[in-house]
Amino acid sequence: MTAPRRVLFFLCLNDRGGAELSMLRLAQGLKGRGIAVTVAVYGAQTGLAPALGFDGDIIDLNARRTAAALWKLTRLLRARPFDVVISALPYTNIAAALAVALARTETQLILTEHGTEGVDACRASVLFAAAVRLFYARADTVVAVSKKLADLWRGFLSPRTRVVTIYNPVIDDVVPDTTFPLPHPWLADASTPVILGIGRLKLEKNFALLLRAFARVVAARPARLVILGDGEQKPALEKLARDLGIADQVLLPGFQARPDAWLAHAALFVSASNREGFGNAIVEALGQGVPVVATDCPCGPREILQDGRCGILVPMNDEAALAQAMTRALTSDIDKDALRARARDFTVGRCIDAYGAVVDTRPVSHG
Repeated sequence: MTAPRRVLFFLCLNDRGGAELSMLRLAQGLKGRGIAVTVAVYGAQTGLAPALGFDGDIIDLNARRTAAALWKLTRLLRARPFDVVISALPYTNIAAALAVALARTETQLILTEHGTEGVDACRASVLFAAAVRLFYARADTVVAVSKKLADLWRGFLSPRTRVVTIYNPVIDDVVPDTTFPLPHPWLADASTPVILGIGRLKLEKNFALLLRAFARVVAARPARLVILGDGEQKPALEKLARDLGIADQVLLPGFQARPDAWLAHAALFVSASNREGFGNAIVEALGQGVPVVATDCPCGPREILQDGRCGILVPMNDEAALAQAMTRALTSDIDKDALRARARDFTVGRCIDAYGAVVDTRPVSHG
């Protein structure tokens, strides 16, 4: 990849979401290739940037809301020359496009989409869809993290808007370490397999479905369930586990900085989501050679699992089908090397190479 001189990432940090993690991982990877990378952040948790793995130049815009960040980004672009601006998620993307226009710079603009939330908002609001169409048309490229997501966005954007698919950077370019210490005693008990779920505890991740399906599994065989992540649904999920009579077999330890340490000792990973843009945790599981069961939701699991060749896909919201698939996965022989090989399709290096194909490396003129 021929390096542009300066790259600016513009991100809203309100939580530890997959989009934020992916963008910061990409920023770190570009920095590692000798590219001058700056990350400008706003939101409620701007301090997350170093915690999520970026150790370079970070500018805290000191803004909680997108409107305030817009004006501060505009001033930044006027004060400092950048060849490329990369942003993520709809409202932040609109602000980035407007800031580049207001700064009157020829900076290349790459907008990235990581989920279906923006598509849903376009369907719900004609005005929002019009705004997206107007401002996204200013982008040199719109990047979607799965092919299905790219198709959905093409349905709302101008035909002249360039939309490409670049998968998230999930796996490090070096072979991942599989010699993690045990993060919990449950993982040392070979007689009782541990099933793992990972993600923000919110409705669309549908961990309630996972709990109900797990209750069916443990009615027939020993097993334990661990769900990593924080979110507003945690009290409801803990109550559901008690109501189902499985609280002693379920653990919700909150956010874990090293989910791979849990995956390295897990027997099965399950994604019960009703909505995904990609599915970073699915790739992380494959990278540790862990079998995967996933609901066939938009937009990433089917692509990652290659139509079911690298894992089991089940219909969304089908408790019985999910429980049956989980039981089958726990008793099937798994080619761990094949799973790890599939995960290598989603390395940081491949992602950087893909971005290199859409980044214009010519010197930019700043007015």
